Amino acid sequence: YDQKYLLTVNMRYDGSSRFKVNTYGFFPGVSAGWNLHQENFFEKSALSRFISTLKPRVSYGENGSLTFLGTDIAGTNYYPTSQVYGSGSVYNGSSSYYVGSLTNSALKWETSTTLNMGLDLGVFNDRLSLIGDYFIRNVYDKLATLSIPAWTGFSTYTTNLGQLQNRGVELELKARIIQPHSADGLGWNFSINMSTAKSYVIKLPPNGLPGNRESASS
Repeated sequence: YDQKYLLTVNMRYDGSSRFKVNTYGFFPGVSAGWNLHQENFFEKSALSRFISTLKPRVSYGENGSLTFLGTDIAGTNYYPTSQVYGSGSVYNGSSSYYVGSLTNSALKWETSTTLNMGLDLGVFNDRLSLIGDYFIRNVYDKLATLSIPAWTGFSTYTTNLGQLQNRGVELELKARIIQPHSADGLGWNFSINMSTAKSYVIKLPPNGLPGNRESASS
């Protein structure tokens, strides 16, 4: 609106037959920006002589994933929530069948949420500009294979477990060192970017050990 206020809203409703109960997932997103340098009070301030672009922005979005179900340890896992049977050897003159895997009908979408806060800054008629972003990304209901006791007749099964988190900063600095005076003139632009991120395991399924460590001695 008025080249000052920016707003984007999107909504996704995805479905997959690989989920028996939780077939559908709703994944919204929203982003907003403010061209502060377009405001009348800013144009009248002393800062406008140096700052040509000042745009704070924020966004939040959710996304669903089932990528893991297509590359399970046992191969293509197209039926994680429906029972699959296999044919065995002949027993007492009759064909035999067996349960191939342990299913989990309560499986649901793996959901990732991202919160991003950024700032676009340009000085000296955008001859020098800086783009900065800070993001927090969480992965909820992580789809993974969980080991189970062998007495169940199975070694693993697919489930939603744990929460992961990534936090990081991204920076990009641009400079127009030589600005061409015509369309085919000589120009020289310089840019450099830097990013850093840290990963955290927020939640794991309990395994009976303090801190969910792998062994009693670790």
